[in-house]
Amino acid sequence: MGLIVGMLVALAFAEIGGFAFWFLVTIVGVSYYLYSRKESPRSAIGSGLYITAIWLILAPLLFYMGLAGGADPDTAAGTGQAVGSILGMVVWGFIGLLLAIVVGAVGYFVNRSTD
Repeated sequence: MGLIVGMLVALAFAEIGGFAFWFLVTIVGVSYYLYSRKESPRSAIGSGLYITAIWLILAPLLFYMGLAGGADPDTAAGTGQAVGSILGMVVWGFIGLLLAIVVGAVGYFVNRSTD
């Protein structure tokens, strides 16, 4: 679960910078958090799916913010990059939201079956 969340965080920081650092920090942090829960493996997987759902929403937003922020507003290509980034943020943010709802629901049912 830490690797999956780490890949989403690395995608989010690909355009902002420091993606390798955040990838490693996320793997260690999420893995430690889920390991330290000590309730059951199913509970850890369910909680990992919740964390994944959150990053499914945040990753496209942060990725396209980095692209829009790096655009040069004085050129036509930079303006196109900024407009395309905003459109990408809306489209991929919505797709990430839909995926997050599905992943969060699966996490809920995985956690619910442990109670």
